[in-house]
Amino acid sequence: KHFDIDKKYDANLAYWDRPSGNFMVLTNNTGKTRSVSIDLTGSTFPKSGDLTPYSLTASDKATWSSNKIDVVNFEPWETLIYKVK
Repeated sequence: KHFDIDKKYDANLAYWDRPSGNFMVLTNNTGKTRSVSIDLTGSTFPKSGDLTPYSLTASDKATWSSNKIDVVNFEPWETLIYKVK
């Protein structure tokens, strides 16, 4: 299912659930600025998460709720990294 999401949305999506903290990494695999809504229904990803930007990731780029990750102004080849609660 994970690779189906990557192909369908032209993105790389990863999630780590660890005792030291949970993280999500999402990369735009296109050369275009775009908005995208990634449907996680039927995947092994959690249904939602509170996203805290990590390092230089912009705080207003992504939201995660109701089995969906929404990203706005996703720049070409941009990688977003969030700590997830």
